[in-house]
Formats: sequence, structure tokens, C-alpha cells
Amino acid sequence: MLASTSANHSWDTSRSPFASMIGTNYVPTSSELNQLQELLAPFHNELLRLDSEIHHFRTILDGLLQEKHKVERYIEAHKALMSPVQQLPSETLSEIFKWCLPVDPSYAVRNIYQAPLVLTTICRAWRRTAINTPALWSSLHVYLPPHLSKDRCSRRMNGIRRWLKRSGSLPLSISFHGSTTLTSEASIPCYPDENMELMINTLMQFSHRFSDLFLSLSPTDFSAFCMLAPTDLPLLRSLQVRDEDLHRGKIRNLGPEAGEMHNSNFSTLLSRIPSLKQLKMYKFPVAGEKYSSLPCNWKNITKLEILA
Repeated sequence: MLASTSANHSWDTSRSPFASMIGTNYVPTSSELNQLQELLAPFHNELLRLDSEIHHFRTILDGLLQEKHKVERYIEAHKALMSPVQQLPSETLSEIFKWCLPVDPSYAVRNIYQAPLVLTTICRAWRRTAINTPALWSSLHVYLPPHLSKDRCSRRMNGIRRWLKRSGSLPLSISFHGSTTLTSEASIPCYPDENMELMINTLMQFSHRFSDLFLSLSPTDFSAFCMLAPTDLPLLRSLQVRDEDLHRGKIRNLGPEAGEMHNSNFSTLLSRIPSLKQLKMYKFPVAGEKYSSLPCNWKNITKLEILA
């Protein structure tokens, strides 16, 4: 007879009557199989008892952990009231927020994970302070892709309008990139010309406050911008222009007439900027490269960059 299992059994297989067979390819006899079943019966019962106890203590542990989390949340909720940042005046908080704005590139983007929009998602107090800090909203990068539904374009324009209204009366830094040049994907519905005109009209509501302007447009869109722009841009000090098509590697031939029209549109825009100080042309060809004939008040220009 096999010895019965005691409560003090060490669970050591080396003490098993079958120790010499464990881990081998030995095939037990019928008699040995009966002995194995008799041997393991109390161990199965012990395993069930241990599983039951583990379940019991896990239930207790889960309850304790839930209580612990409740106490932690309660403490953290009240500790937040003691946070030094809670004691800061809104004016100081506004100054801190300004240091969160992007530096390179210097134009803020409508991204909920970046300043200034991310500052409006922390709490009601931060949102109120951010929205009431005009300097956070005085710069903006606007991108208009060629394939954008009317509905999405409308939502984008509404967001831009709300953004710039928050800037109060401050001078604005605007980066406007886009193209109505269509790709070969004719199956994609698009309203490029209409969207471009609506977007330009939205921006022109704030053009009297433009201080820094970066335009990266195709020649056709640049013409539309010039036609819809006001007769004067009084605060504009810095202008950057870039041919969006050339920037994206699109090959085209404007031809002499189109080139002259491109020159004329650019000249028209420059003539509307009496206070221009900085001019940068990047991949923005001027027909005949007659830069000196451009209607700039050259004596006021302090920085000029022409990059092929």
C-alpha cells in the first residue's frame, strides 16, 4: 500500500514511489495505473482546495484594490486644489502658455495635440485662459488640399474663422498652402476652384491685420488670391511666396502669356504692400527674372531671399 498524503508533504517528486519513472518513457502497468490514480486523488482534492482559497483571496484583493483606487482618486482630486499652478493668476498662466507655441515652423496648426489647442483640453480654467489669450491665436497654418468635400471645407473654414477671431486685434502671421491642381484620380469628387475661392474669402476677412504672410500656391490659385485680396495690406511686413506645383515636383509649361500673367499678378500683389520689409521667393519663377522691375519700395526692404 502507498503511504497516504500528509499535510506536511513537501510536494517533492523525488519522494514519490514513482520517482524513478518520472520523466522517462516508461509505460505503467494496469496495476501501477491504479496505484497512480490512488496516489493522485488526495492531491487533486488539495488542488481544488487551493484554487478555492486563491479565488476567495483574489476576490478580497480585488475589493481592496478598488477601495485603494477610490481613496487615491479622492486624495488626488483634493491635492489638485493645492497645486501651485492653481494659485497662478490667469495673466501669469497666459504668459506661460505663450512659451508653448511652436517655434519652427513658427505657424501654429489646428492640431488638438499641439499648442494652443491642447491647452483648451486640460480643464475649464485653462480653456478659459487660453481662449482669452489673443497671442495664442495670432498665427495659423492653413492647408487646402485639392480633394476636399464641400462639407469638410466648410468645417475647416469655420474653425479658421473661430481661431482668428480669438486673436482680437493683434497682427496676424498666416501660412496658406494649397493647390487646385487635380491628379489623375478622376473618380474622387472634388470642388477645388470653389473651395479655394471660399477659403481665400474667409482669410480676407482678416487681411487688414496680416503682418507675416507665406503663400504656397499654384499660379492659378495665386491669381485667384490676387483678385480677391484687398487693395491694401497695411500691416504686412513679411511676404514669402512659393510655387506649390514646383515645390511638389509637378512639371508644367506656363508659356509666355501665362508667365506674363503670373508676373502681373505678383506685381499687383506687391503694389498693395506699402510697408513690406522682408521678401522671400522660393521656387517662384518671375518671367525673364526681372526682379528689379517688381513694384517694391526697395529702399524699405531689409531682407531679400530668392531661391531657385
